[in-house]
Amino acid sequence: TRDTKDISEKSDMYGFGLVLIELLTGKGPADAEFGVHESIVKWARYCYSDCHLDMWIDPTIRRNASINENEMVETMNLALQCTATEPTARPCANEVSKTLESVLKTSSCVLGLEFSSPF
Repeated sequence: TRDTKDISEKSDMYGFGLVLIELLTGKGPADAEFGVHESIVKWARYCYSDCHLDMWIDPTIRRNASINENEMVETMNLALQCTATEPTARPCANEVSKTLESVLKTSSCVLGLEFSSPF
């Protein structure tokens, strides 16, 4: 049914957002650095809301001179939207695809990965 498909897609979006956070931060879900924040998602949300971008972005990515900070912020924002607590607040796959395509129009790559839309 449609409801089951929607729930499944929103769960997939959470997983995608989680992987995106891990790629951007260079951290895993069990990293000791999260402290009181309990999870990588809560830690990422805290760092983003307090503008601690230096903590958010993996130093390996930050050292890449071709990485545009605005593109990183857009990608971080997408990761946080995908990991919204409320499933209905998460974007659908088509919205994620369009956002990534938009980011890529200003750059040849995001995180060194080429992107081709399956949608």
